[in-house]
Amino acid sequence: MAEEPPPTNVIQAIARVMAELPAIGKNSKADPKMGGYAFRGIEAITAEAQKLQAKYCVVFVPRVTECEIKDILVNDKPWTDTILHVEYDIYGPQGISDKIVCGPLIGIGRDNSDKGANKALTQAYKYALIETYCI
Repeated sequence: MAEEPPPTNVIQAIARVMAELPAIGKNSKADPKMGGYAFRGIEAITAEAQKLQAKYCVVFVPRVTECEIKDILVNDKPWTDTILHVEYDIYGPQGISDKIVCGPLIGIGRDNSDKGANKALTQAYKYALIETYCI
């Protein structure tokens, strides 16, 4: 059986990733104190998607277009919600001229230290992958 020629653009490359991406179930459980719901974590998604993205030259590059930090109280202690609007330039095998844009997506990172933006970016990336690859 002849091997398929490599994809020539970002849409073809994304389609190849989608075709080879296995089902990624909601195999993680939140703490019972948080409701015990099932979820699909970013680690489970990237464990499968990264190798296929590398294989087909698909690169996600984030751009934060808006940022808001809200001071909140959680159990009477100061926390913040960092709210980011993120767009992803998704590049394909032809380089910088071969791209589409995903977003804007909203990521919210709740934190009581300095990790709010990191959490918000992780959330936005997770949903960019879910939406782009129909996970």
